[in-house]
Amino acid sequence: MLRKSNRPYTDRTPRQRWKGALSRFNANRELMAHLPEGVELPEPFEATAETEDSFFTDLGESAKANSAFRRVEYTGNNMQLVLMTLKPGEEIGEEVHEAVSQFLRIEQGSGELTLGEQTHEMKQESAVVVPEGTIHNLVNTGSVDMHLYSIYSPPQHPAGTVHETKEEADAAEDHEVEAGIYEGVEDITISDILEAHDKWQAESPGDSGAIHRFVDDSWAAKRAKKVDVG
Repeated sequence: MLRKSNRPYTDRTPRQRWKGALSRFNANRELMAHLPEGVELPEPFEATAETEDSFFTDLGESAKANSAFRRVEYTGNNMQLVLMTLKPGEEIGEEVHEAVSQFLRIEQGSGELTLGEQTHEMKQESAVVVPEGTIHNLVNTGSVDMHLYSIYSPPQHPAGTVHETKEEADAAEDHEVEAGIYEGVEDITISDILEAHDKWQAESPGDSGAIHRFVDDSWAAKRAKKVDVG
């Protein structure tokens, strides 16, 4: 995922590359069939018990009443509903979902949507489908808060996530990445994901964020080994 427009798509942090690998892995049914018995993928693709039930709301009113930058309202096995609010001048940030399709609808406010190389003006009741693998961004160019909702398929965020501000959302994604520690390390592999998953299940099964730390440890070990080898 990219959030800064001046960064090339290939210049991604290890966390971003790992999320891309996990996203592709989750979407690849052939690989899914070869998971060891009893292994289930971790968040953000794992629905919780309470999200298996049906969900009813006045979506337009819920979106307009939401004040958080990001609020996950519902997470199922194959889709997720997220409410968002952008303050005047604020943006979601340039991003790419490598194996996730997204639907966006504006309930209040106006802005500018970048979709690949295209730019579209967005206003109340405007909607867009963002295909997987498409670079996109949404900026609130108006003078009032922009209220919108997004539907992801499959889910993109951990169930129940609430980020009150964009700064909080950015920090939540980047807090475990230390500058420079991962330079020159190859992309994460499926074996790394499974190894991190096993450690997560064995040591911190109740901590949904722990798997990211296990992946970071794996990356750091690779980095150290590569430096030692020369």
